[in-house]
Amino acid sequence: MERQKLTTNGIYIVTAGFLTGVFVASFGLPIYSVVGFLLTCAVLIGVYTFYFVHPAREHVLRSHLFFVTIFLICASLGFVRFALATPHIDQDLLTQVGKSADVAGTIIEKPQEKGTYRLYVIQTDSKTKILVRGSMFPVYSYGDSVSVYGGLDLPKPFATDSGRTFDYQSYLYRDGITFVMSHATLTKVGEGNVFFVSKILFNLRDSLVASFERVMPYPESGLLSGIVLGDADGMSNSLTDTFRKVGIIHIIVLSGYNIMIVAESARRLFSRFGRNYSLALGALAVILFSIMSGGGASVVRAAIMALLAISAQALRRKYDVGRGLTIAALVMVVINPWILVYDLGFQLSFLATVALIWFSPFLTPHLGWITEKWGLREIASATISAQIFVMPLLIYSSGIVSLSGFFVNLIVLPIVPMLMGIGFFTGILGFFGYWVAFVPAMITYFMLFYIIWIAEHVSQIPGSYLSLSAVSPLIPVVCYAIFTAGFFYMKNKKSLSVTKQAPS
Repeated sequence: MERQKLTTNGIYIVTAGFLTGVFVASFGLPIYSVVGFLLTCAVLIGVYTFYFVHPAREHVLRSHLFFVTIFLICASLGFVRFALATPHIDQDLLTQVGKSADVAGTIIEKPQEKGTYRLYVIQTDSKTKILVRGSMFPVYSYGDSVSVYGGLDLPKPFATDSGRTFDYQSYLYRDGITFVMSHATLTKVGEGNVFFVSKILFNLRDSLVASFERVMPYPESGLLSGIVLGDADGMSNSLTDTFRKVGIIHIIVLSGYNIMIVAESARRLFSRFGRNYSLALGALAVILFSIMSGGGASVVRAAIMALLAISAQALRRKYDVGRGLTIAALVMVVINPWILVYDLGFQLSFLATVALIWFSPFLTPHLGWITEKWGLREIASATISAQIFVMPLLIYSSGIVSLSGFFVNLIVLPIVPMLMGIGFFTGILGFFGYWVAFVPAMITYFMLFYIIWIAEHVSQIPGSYLSLSAVSPLIPVVCYAIFTAGFFYMKNKKSLSVTKQAPS
């Protein structure tokens, strides 16, 4: 038991150290000076621990100093990893910045529809990624080799409607994009060399979206695509803003719950083939669904946690969801350090999951006035916890604070799991025609209509949300420091209570 606790603490320390190093490195500090300082401190503490702290009499101090040493070493590794992750800038293209350029490349991501234009990410032969803004038509697809002509530029920061300055360059660096092209003309010249499985899955997703649009009207069809596939391109900006104001924007972002539904459904479907085969096919379903949905930060985090849970089942081990979240965060930031500071989706998803795992259990016993029927108490606890934890970051990033989120989530979330299942079934039947899918489509439509109606009417109530001007980044930092201190206080208080109640 003690060894397992030590391993768990070690994972937390390693992750905290690495993430701290990545975070500090994002401020542009000199790499050699900072890493040298951190490693020097680690060596000094390590030497002091080894030679001057007695392993038997000062066991607690020795273990604490050991963890501090590991923390500093991992922080230096995080700093180095962030420095190495800066995308390479093509010098030949750099000389053409500010001019019209002709660039050849392959579309390597699913194109995004933005109302009056489309966004494409192309990769050149030199592995340089460029974000291209093209016209709505003609439509090009993932894997197409194209010739692009348009104005070439470097991403520049810009002011948002709320008065904030958005670091557009760092935001695109998160995806390895170093150049942008505006008002571009694309011409298909062939087929590029891309992962064929991704192409098949993207085509399947496009077919499902088309099926949704075939069997039900807009905007319900766009909302269904967001809930089932995490594809919010079909939703209007006004509806997206409305969902943000009433605190339910998270239902169009695939979460761990959605991913686990996919895994469990696949496991049950293939249960006749045996336990190990069904778990393996469940894991495969998670991977394929994550690719099909575009592999956003929240999806990848949820997929990693789901795969860890499946692995625990296969090995007949108890799954520690907190450890799973920690490992998922560490793996994602090791692969792409830029998401820690510059991917709002990753940050919100991580914070909301932290709230559900560690804060919600403390809150639930205090909600005895809410009935447990239909899971309302659990939904209330999860909603309050998640909204408290993400609110400081939302205030800093968008300035919108939902005051109606608790109420709206309480009356909307209970139908979302059913909506996801019936909606997917509706999309499959839609392949065979409108009348084949008519009955489930009508059920799905009324649930979607209900969600939109609630969101639009609540958002029009005076005081249902607040829109704040730009705030200092110190505010979320202080808030999360208070949350962390409060969590450890409640945890220690609970431990002391259990110790006092234990029989002597």
